[in-house]
Amino acid sequence: MESAAGIASQRGLQYQINHLFLPPKTPQKDDINPVLEDELVTSVLHSLGAFGEALSDARPPALDVCLGMLQRMLSVRALGTRLDPAQLEMEIRQLKDPGTCSVLCLTLPAALQI
Repeated sequence: MESAAGIASQRGLQYQINHLFLPPKTPQKDDINPVLEDELVTSVLHSLGAFGEALSDARPPALDVCLGMLQRMLSVRALGTRLDPAQLEMEIRQLKDPGTCSVLCLTLPAALQI
């Protein structure tokens, strides 16, 4: 019998495959899961960081912009499914010019990029 952690990691992996690699299709039902969404963003963040470390040439500035955006996306969702307004305000105020803060709204079909 599989452990709960094994089942959860399989579910997380399937979620990532469905949202990263499979071609888009109209969903039959809403499959958004905030916990798995955070795992997806964390996985992309770690993969992008590892990619940057593996580069033999100088690290492109765009890579750091993407890493920062993903880190901020995770930090403003400190309350799980809800945005932390104080954290969001702090992240926006700390943006450098140019800076990017991406916010995923799971309750609305929208994303905001500042």
